[in-house]
Amino acid sequence: MNTRLRAMFCDHLSILRGKYLPNSKIGTDSSRFCRSTFGVHYDKDLLDAPGAMMMQGLPDMELRWAEADIREGWERSTHVVLGDLYDDAGAPLG
Repeated sequence: MNTRLRAMFCDHLSILRGKYLPNSKIGTDSSRFCRSTFGVHYDKDLLDAPGAMMMQGLPDMELRWAEADIREGWERSTHVVLGDLYDDAGAPLG
C-alpha cells in the first residue's frame, strides 16, 4: 500500500478535521475545505457564525503545510500533518 497523507486542522470546537490524501501530496502542498466548517455546532446545526460565511456562498479555505512538518502517523502507511488555514483571497484565517 502506498503511503498516504492525513492533512488536518483544529476547528472552533477543538475537533480535529481533515482528509486522507494520496502520496503525491506528501511534501509542501495544500488542500481545500469548505469554510462553513466553522458554522457547524455540536448538534450539527448550521449557524451564521462570524467568519463562517454561511450566507456568502460557502467559500473554500485552503489548508497549507510544509514538508518539514509532516510526521509518521499512528496508522500504518499514513503520514500526518497539521497545516495553516487561508481564506479564498490567500490571507491567513485567524
